Amino acid sequence: NYAREIMQLFTIGLTQLDPESDTPTYNNENIMDFARIFTGLDTQPRRANIEHDNFATNVIDPMVMKASWHDIYPKRSLTGGYIGDGYPLCSDLPEASFLQEGAAYEFVGYQVAEEARVLELSDASPLYAALCGAASVGGACAHQLRRQLVATLQCHEEECHARWVHLVKVGTGYYTYTPPPCVHLFFANGKVVSRSEWGFGEQTSCQNPEVAHARVACCNDGCTDNPSWYMRDLQASCLNASTVYPSLYSRKCRKDATFTEQLFCQLSCWGAGLGYPGDNCSAGEFRSVLECDADAFRTETYADAEARCARHGMKVCHRKTELPCSQNWDVWTPTDCQPNIEFDFDGKVMWPYVSWRPVNKFSVAWDGGHPTTDNCTSPCNMTGSSCTCPIEVLTRRVFSEVPSSAQALARLSVGALPPRTPCRVCTGDVKVYSASDALDSDTVFEVGGAFLRNVESVVKAGAHVFRNPPAFARDHEGATKRTATEEVEALLEHLIRHPNTPRFFAFRLIQRLTTSSPSKAYLAEVAEAFRTGWALDGHKFSGEYGDIGAAVATALLSPEARGRAAEDRVEAAGALREPLLRFVHFLRSMEYDSKDGREVTVRRRDDILQWPYRSASVFNFYTPFYRPRSLPEGVLAPEFQIFTPPATIQLLNGIMDTIEYGEFSACGPRWGFTRSSCTGGAYHFKLNESTIGPDPLLRLDLLLTGGRLNVSAPLVQEAYAQAAETEKLQAAQQAILLTPEFNTMGSPLPHGERTVAPPPAEHEPTSYRAMVLIFMNGGADTFNMIVPLGCPLWEEYQQARAGVALLESELLSFGSNGQDCATFGLHKALPFVRQLYDGGEAAFVSNVGSLAEPTSPVEHRLGNVTRCKNLFSHSDQVTAASTLQCQISGHNNGGVGGRMSDVLSARNLRTTSFSLDGVETWPKGLDTEITIVDDGGVP
Repeated sequence: NYAREIMQLFTIGLTQLDPESDTPTYNNENIMDFARIFTGLDTQPRRANIEHDNFATNVIDPMVMKASWHDIYPKRSLTGGYIGDGYPLCSDLPEASFLQEGAAYEFVGYQVAEEARVLELSDASPLYAALCGAASVGGACAHQLRRQLVATLQCHEEECHARWVHLVKVGTGYYTYTPPPCVHLFFANGKVVSRSEWGFGEQTSCQNPEVAHARVACCNDGCTDNPSWYMRDLQASCLNASTVYPSLYSRKCRKDATFTEQLFCQLSCWGAGLGYPGDNCSAGEFRSVLECDADAFRTETYADAEARCARHGMKVCHRKTELPCSQNWDVWTPTDCQPNIEFDFDGKVMWPYVSWRPVNKFSVAWDGGHPTTDNCTSPCNMTGSSCTCPIEVLTRRVFSEVPSSAQALARLSVGALPPRTPCRVCTGDVKVYSASDALDSDTVFEVGGAFLRNVESVVKAGAHVFRNPPAFARDHEGATKRTATEEVEALLEHLIRHPNTPRFFAFRLIQRLTTSSPSKAYLAEVAEAFRTGWALDGHKFSGEYGDIGAAVATALLSPEARGRAAEDRVEAAGALREPLLRFVHFLRSMEYDSKDGREVTVRRRDDILQWPYRSASVFNFYTPFYRPRSLPEGVLAPEFQIFTPPATIQLLNGIMDTIEYGEFSACGPRWGFTRSSCTGGAYHFKLNESTIGPDPLLRLDLLLTGGRLNVSAPLVQEAYAQAAETEKLQAAQQAILLTPEFNTMGSPLPHGERTVAPPPAEHEPTSYRAMVLIFMNGGADTFNMIVPLGCPLWEEYQQARAGVALLESELLSFGSNGQDCATFGLHKALPFVRQLYDGGEAAFVSNVGSLAEPTSPVEHRLGNVTRCKNLFSHSDQVTAASTLQCQISGHNNGGVGGRMSDVLSARNLRTTSFSLDGVETWPKGLDTEITIVDDGGVP
């Protein structure tokens, strides 16, 4: 839900804005991918220093990331690529990057988890000195929350063998090293991993060598000299075989199939000139090293395994050693292999070799078609409803000549760190950094300030090819709070950089500050300021993308903001002011304060339809595209969605009572806390001719309407003139409260007096019928509201819902005729609904959703039928549920209840349509207007 809302409500909106079209900006796959990015976020423990409230979680502190909960798999972006495109590869980070200039460290305290892998620094280490910050050599460390290396340091002792560092111990304190954000290519060609399990012999599997999946056994190139079991029974060894077991040389070496397969007495046979095929035992006797201590025998990548063996002057063993601690452990071998991966017939991939945890299917960018039932051919195999193929990862150069900036951005997805190689082409849109004049896969291009490597990695699965996706972690053991948080940051950056975001932000900003229906030119000005960091008047703010200050300045300084809209836009300029803003504006401008020095406290007022933190949902108090039917097409007025007679009367009465009594108390309409007297507050604004000039109303006009009193000015002057001397100010204030100029923004455009509607004809009351709709906003888990019982659907429900399926004991059973199941269960929290159902006063209509016309999943996906608008917008689908016309955006075609009323009225039946919840779509027809009733039943 949040993944959808962050797009719809806060960044890119529902449809393409630049250029403007009806093309959706995201689909359900995007929502699901981005939801997976937000996995792992959890609330912090409750604080002890705040009052307890009716909530069980900490809603004050930021959420924390739990890496073990975070989804590690690749996610597609909105542009057809991946989240993580443009980031450098972690394998491209220089070895010992933790010693490089600019390396960042963060102090984490004096304790870490026991199982954490820690590099303890020697006090003779330059890195120790840089992080310790002692005043003198050997002095106590002066730890700081953050430190950054100002120069590249020399390694010391164990630091020289460390490929990757996360935690370092400095004296008694611990620091984490924070490398630059980077990604891994998710797929790699495999290496065979060997495991010997008691009683099962040697087991092998194909694993990603870039994942810390196995341990290491190191060997030289020598040959073993192990006797056969029969020789051991004879007390014979390979060394004494010439006397104890002479058949070794005459009948076994190279001649016996079992000896050849098991390489018995390999070194002795080779020394006798009878070596097995392919043997070369010139290195002498086979030696192996397997470090069995807990720290050395951790899982590691194949590259780490090679480095460990190199320190012993050895290589990774081709086979499992006989050393005891190797039993039941996975150990790397240098043998190449091809992993198998599984595809469903929608082209999604499931990668099973990421430790023991369950896997997710994820989407990849295919180059051409993906495996289907028709083309899952050798070397791929059909496995039920999927296709399993061996894969091969290919890495290759992209450009042999310098590309254009458009070509580079379209083809290159692997980022790079600022290059250390020379700049070969240093002018133009594309700069080139390479070790030689020839372009290779290590060449780096600089395009618009971004560095991109001239390389691509693709995965070949049989006859099918897809781009190797980036991932911030390749397995759960490698996932950390940092990698998970970096993926969240990458998504936010992706959304902020979307082409829609500047225009989306500009539209919302203008609506809040100046006008509800900005012109395209006005929108473009503010969007450009956000995009460039330059304001409309040529003033430079940051000069960078995403500058809110520049956007605000442009929004306020635009001629359209100051009432000078183009001639064809005059009718659309301005906005209705929100009720809460009118209320606070009046208090502040008239200098309201409590007499006893306390904070001004006002009781919550839901009856004005707007109050802090009281929005009915995340979709605000009103939708940004709301248009009263009386306004021309294209002219928006969102605030009219909460402009109802009951709410407006409550607001005006509340403010007027403060003018009369100076208090939010029982003296007025109870807009505060009851006190024993009516002297708790007062307005301090005074009309003083010595400071405001001969016309006392000019300053009121300036403070309350921005000097925009137009045709209303004579009415205010008349109220002021007719009031008693001590009540003139209050009379003028109350009169201004009722003017259009106070209640709106923009230039007043009077249309004359409103025509008075004739009174309704007298009507003799008769019997009537009423339809009542209780519309429950929000979401309901309907699969757990009504559950099939005692039939095959029950087993299907249990399997599909897994851990969230309800037990029979949690359901209230009821019978039904003509259904696939004779018995259903209602959620135990709804006994009153079952009572209504059993009494024949309630019915269930299931499998209901937005659909414009009958269709099938395939036809709907292909777009061969009329489709609903904005299917992935909660607020739009609420409207669609009220209109039952999901193919038409908005509410102005009338709701179902209102259109029913239209039909009945056309048949000369008298109808009335009410709403008990403000401006709602369902009761409003094309001709039928709604009567809005407040909580007390008063229209």
